[in-house]
Amino acid sequence: MSDLAQLFEADPERAMMLLRELKKYAIDPHPGQRELIDSEARFKVLNAGRRWGKTKIGANIAVNACRSGDNRLVWWVAPVYKTVKRGYREVLRQLPKDFLLHDPPPDTNFDAGRSVILRFKNGSQMEFYSAERPGGMLGEGVDFAVLDEAATMPANVWEQIVRPTLADKLGSGLLISTPRGRNWFYKRWLYGQDEENKEWASWTFPSESNPYLQASEIEAMKDELPRLTFEQEVLAQFVAAGSSVFRWGQNTIQQNQILANAFVEDEKIEGHQFLGVDLAKTADYTVLYGGSETTRRNTYYERFNSVSWPEQKRRIKRAVFQLRKAGATGVTLIIDSTGLGDPIAEDLEEAGFDVVGINFTTYKAKMVTLLAKDLEQGKAHLLEEGELNEFENYGMKVTAGGRTTYSAPEGEHDDAVSAKMLQHWGIVQEGSPMVTTVSANDPVEAHDPEDIEEDADDWSDLIDDDPFAPMRPEASREPVSASRAPTPEELLNNPNHWG
Repeated sequence: MSDLAQLFEADPERAMMLLRELKKYAIDPHPGQRELIDSEARFKVLNAGRRWGKTKIGANIAVNACRSGDNRLVWWVAPVYKTVKRGYREVLRQLPKDFLLHDPPPDTNFDAGRSVILRFKNGSQMEFYSAERPGGMLGEGVDFAVLDEAATMPANVWEQIVRPTLADKLGSGLLISTPRGRNWFYKRWLYGQDEENKEWASWTFPSESNPYLQASEIEAMKDELPRLTFEQEVLAQFVAAGSSVFRWGQNTIQQNQILANAFVEDEKIEGHQFLGVDLAKTADYTVLYGGSETTRRNTYYERFNSVSWPEQKRRIKRAVFQLRKAGATGVTLIIDSTGLGDPIAEDLEEAGFDVVGINFTTYKAKMVTLLAKDLEQGKAHLLEEGELNEFENYGMKVTAGGRTTYSAPEGEHDDAVSAKMLQHWGIVQEGSPMVTTVSANDPVEAHDPEDIEEDADDWSDLIDDDPFAPMRPEASREPVSASRAPTPEELLNNPNHWG
């Protein structure tokens, strides 16, 4: 007879109070979660989309593992303490305090790097660990272990640390995660699909199989997320390493010719222009990828290598002047400011150019996601002659530690991709600056790209020490408000801009 049944015989009123209290902490598993609970496999691998309820069912099974016998040891392991804390909170939501010997430690213990252990009255305990500090997990026999977001952990956490601790007690394990490519977690999932591996079982559930998740949310994510991200995060598909990140329709590709002066044929230069600049010195290429803020169509493309830094700065300045001469009301340079790009960005800014420095390492994943999504939805464009093969080959990889990276295949270039991502990020996230101009008489005449082509090489007087020569003597010094950005010439001629 169970303890609760005995309590009903001895004190029915108290037993009912306890039952009502327990119901507050109980969860109602949906059908997919019920499959996991009912399985008798020793090792279970759950591959599921976001918001499916992986942590919730993992916490439920872990709590029951502590309650199912005396003096049992259960581990909860996650890749970083932030994720461990999320699992800890879910465990506490499902755990009546009456089951514990002491009050649960505050979750701030994770921030301080202290151990967090829940001690049950039956002698069992649940310990919480981060894969960042695996040293604390050595030397104990474990009855049950949960690896939360397992695909983002290095393989050795399971293979060299957790799995051996389950051996002496014939303990069991639950690996739960959203997929991260076809890494070690994928191999464990495959292992569970093989009927010959009697101790293993595995499942895949897309987010939409959670009946508590509204269908409109799935549709919204399908519209908002890039295809590859949606397939992995929502559909729970194991995406092969190197899979192309970008996908587009025919209307996305501009088939215009790139002219000798770097302008894109038949693209009118007007409004504010953004110039994505990816810098290189020898092996790679420097790419200038220009586009219109209003139409998002590409208007300028230049690619070169083995050029000195002074010459690269001169070419960037030349591109800005040519765009202004063609009719742009302003030009913003979006430059990768990591490493070698930082001093060049500073030099250009000090010379009076509108420069936005982007830390490429920090923002790369966000820029990839933004461009991929907008290409699929027809909100961004690529040049057919602008190294389109780089975009076709640009892929996603997953490191041994489960981190997603994006790059070209080994030995190939991705400079055009980087420059385009910078340009598009500038158009969407930065926008044109709000500027008060300083000239009553616009010193720049609008030209069609065809008119510029004949004098495209007439840059002999544009040297690094005198970037704004020749000056227009008729430029007024009288400031007026206008909707366009000032030219470098106007900035130099306006005394209000000098201390």
